[in-house]
Amino acid sequence: MADPFTVLGATSSILTLVEFSWKLLSSAAAVYRTGESKDHAVLSTIAADIRQLAAPIVASPEYDQSLRDMIKESEAIAKALLDALEALKIQGKATVWKSFMVALKDVWKRKDIDAFSQRLVKLQSQVASHVQMVVMNRVSAMSRALADMERANKDLGVNMRTGFEGLRKDIIAAAEKAALNDSNDDAPALEVSENTDSLARGSAAGFSANLRDLSGTLTHLWNARRTTGENLTVLRSLYFNQIRTRYQKIPTAHAETFEWIFRPETSDDPRTRQIQFTRWLRDRDGVFWIQGKPGSGKSTLMKFISQHDETEHLLKIWAGDKELVLASYYFWYAGTPLQKSQVGLFRSILFDILRRFPTLIPRVIELRAGMKDDLNDDWSWTVDELLSICRTVLADASSAKFCIFLDGLDEYEEGRLAPEDLVESVQALTRIPNVKLCVSSRPWSVFADAFGSTDSSLKLEDLTRRDIYQYTSDKLNGNRQFAKMVKVAPACPDLVEEVTERARGVFLWVYLVVRNLLTGLTNGDSIHLLQSRLEMFPEDLDGFFRHMIATIPQMYRHHTLRLFEMVKSAPEPQYAMAFSFVDEVETDPELLLSLPIHKMLDSEIEWRLDQVRRRLDARGKGLLELIVDDKLGPYTGSKIDFLHRTVYEFLHRSDGLGVLFQDNQTSNSPSTPLVMCAALLATLKRDPDDRARQDMVPKMFEWARRVSNGNEAQTKLVNVLREGQAACDKMRLRFCSPAFHGLACVYGILPFVESELRTEACADRISKDSALNLVLSAVHTVPNLDVVKALLDAGANPNAKYGPLTAFGALVSNMGLFKANPAEWEDIKQILRMLLNHGADTDTTVTRGVSGRKAWQTIRESFPEEEDFMALSGSARLSSSVTSRAAEQSDISEAAEESDISEAAEQSDSPEATARSNRRKAAEQPDRPRATGKWSLSRAAAKWQWFQRRAKSLLSR
Repeated sequence: MADPFTVLGATSSILTLVEFSWKLLSSAAAVYRTGESKDHAVLSTIAADIRQLAAPIVASPEYDQSLRDMIKESEAIAKALLDALEALKIQGKATVWKSFMVALKDVWKRKDIDAFSQRLVKLQSQVASHVQMVVMNRVSAMSRALADMERANKDLGVNMRTGFEGLRKDIIAAAEKAALNDSNDDAPALEVSENTDSLARGSAAGFSANLRDLSGTLTHLWNARRTTGENLTVLRSLYFNQIRTRYQKIPTAHAETFEWIFRPETSDDPRTRQIQFTRWLRDRDGVFWIQGKPGSGKSTLMKFISQHDETEHLLKIWAGDKELVLASYYFWYAGTPLQKSQVGLFRSILFDILRRFPTLIPRVIELRAGMKDDLNDDWSWTVDELLSICRTVLADASSAKFCIFLDGLDEYEEGRLAPEDLVESVQALTRIPNVKLCVSSRPWSVFADAFGSTDSSLKLEDLTRRDIYQYTSDKLNGNRQFAKMVKVAPACPDLVEEVTERARGVFLWVYLVVRNLLTGLTNGDSIHLLQSRLEMFPEDLDGFFRHMIATIPQMYRHHTLRLFEMVKSAPEPQYAMAFSFVDEVETDPELLLSLPIHKMLDSEIEWRLDQVRRRLDARGKGLLELIVDDKLGPYTGSKIDFLHRTVYEFLHRSDGLGVLFQDNQTSNSPSTPLVMCAALLATLKRDPDDRARQDMVPKMFEWARRVSNGNEAQTKLVNVLREGQAACDKMRLRFCSPAFHGLACVYGILPFVESELRTEACADRISKDSALNLVLSAVHTVPNLDVVKALLDAGANPNAKYGPLTAFGALVSNMGLFKANPAEWEDIKQILRMLLNHGADTDTTVTRGVSGRKAWQTIRESFPEEEDFMALSGSARLSSSVTSRAAEQSDISEAAEESDISEAAEQSDSPEATARSNRRKAAEQPDRPRATGKWSLSRAAAKWQWFQRRAKSLLSR
């Protein structure tokens, strides 16, 4: 059934045609007065208008029968008018007639005109009744659709006034008035006499003013809905789930700390005179750089500044009469690729700006359209596109000033790009007159060279001594045992002073020390024991981490090793719920494979998360923590992460977990990647939130690709993945069998791929072609050689076409991305040869936006040293052992499977999966036959063979 907006749009188009027809019959001369022009010019103009009005009125299978009947009648009315106009042209009279009605009497009889008028009256009445029915009977559906858009705006924090509620009320009122008017009007007397030029009742009787109002209101609603939909499409393409995760994870500044940064330059505090931060906020442009050593509290300070009222107050002085817009981004080493890349940075900044200024969105759409051949199908983003659009949008917004806060530049990580690339992008933003930035990082040379040459900077560890003292004093004096001890032990204040002195500006060290001292107070330690604790505490963080690991009980060390491996190896924080299954997987992995699909009850979720907290305390000794995203709920929103980046760096920088726990690795224990695969499968089966399940499957594949190549491990992995595929099928997730298999190919899980290719479920051709297309279109990871070979040997067609490119064309288009890595470049050459051996069409288009660019041209330019590649030409292909296959046109049902795989890949957070978003459902094959000659044949010989086959094909028809 069609949605109410579509139905109302169709009825609005019918109403417009009816209104035009009434006007034409009653007063065409006034509408189309042309002075001395010939009648044919008038008639042509009328005919063009009728065709234009009738064009949008198209029946859809989704419409109900009554609406389809009305559409059919409106088409007949339009045709009748056009036929009459054509007859008038044939008569060829040279006078300018007073009205269309007078002229119409020359080709229609009176009864024909009366009948036509009655048809208009009937159609008008039917439309009025249908509109009332749709609006009244489906107002709840309309309200839900409108509410969804309003809710999406609210969820995204968009400052967008849609006016939907007012328009909805206007439609209901107009529909009621139109229906009332229609029911009160008697059938009009539509006599046409010899001496009248128009309908006896005039135009007012022919078309209700209320219906015109309704038509206008429908148009306003339709336009508002379309505009809002376009705006939401852009905003959703920029938004990502983790856009605020790092900000939320940063601890809030302790009371009364960091306040010094806002004190005026005239205060007694020498720190404010030294840093001049308030002056920069109020008066200056460019960049203010906050530098500090690891653990000094840079992120906490940045969060404190960005949300402080005084920041906005001072920046408003800088903005003057222009509107102030604040945006922020917090790089995170342990996050997803979008949380530590320029793509994530500029998506976040653009999102912040556009939700404040929705009027800028059409400009983004315009700029984006100039970069893409097919905007509707591809809203993925590249760094260059984002930077270009961001710069243009910021510069265009001349009525505003922008201050952007960027935290953790040293945590930036993006493929082959270096920190210098990030600095260049930041400096590009500072060249925009209405933009300035406050950034933070460790004191690396690359940042010091770029931002450290002015007085708009500060060194945090030199300025936080009083803050550290305040924090330590508050925490210890706030402890009941310490407060009692102060009364009898005069040395207690010295403990606060000693912690402050030894901290050397590292807030993280202070946090860890104070936590240790509070544990001592809980244990009843005396002031002397507390002082001993402090003296024994390592002065550097690495020493502390070693000390804490050394205190882990022997019986837990194997589990600690597993826990650290799990968190250290993952590209982002891992589900705490999956970790709750780890012990069970190790004990009885087969039990979890047979675990039924059953939503977990709240009581079990609470119990399992409590178990995770206790295990982290016992096995992680405070180096890991449980973080919770309330928006996602406890099941999927609870994750495990390192206490601080320095813990992560320690584990990567040390001799390795194997050395730390060399006596605690058991040879018969399953590998961590295999255990995590099974644990995620259990988490998937028990997930109470259907929407969150989509994220589990890509994470399973992330771990699956790390499983060792041993036969036993690979056999167990195939069993786990098969059970995962069966679970997805039963739950009817987007990752059903074809999509699941496609993702396995993208992630390079060869044992599972080969196992699936031997089954009947994968016997159909399209799933193999689709999988090959997904693999070859990856833009961040070179395709897996063995997987490509397996798909080709199973019959996958490299010339299967999806969207503008074939699978082979997609690889050739993207292969330049891998040239910087010699090993990957060698893999690309081998894959090209495999594809050519399987009949890849070298004449296919490979580059969008460049007319006539062919695969063989790009290959020859990329590999000038390869003789076999240099022999390529537009007609030559290699077919060493494989005969060419005729191009096949896949039917719609087969193409739908490609859509399933593409949509599934879009749900994945993996970089290679993101590239699938622009592959559509078409499975169109080239209509030109392939050459079967060997690759070494000359171009002329290849063309002759093609001519022979072409002639034979034509003769056989």
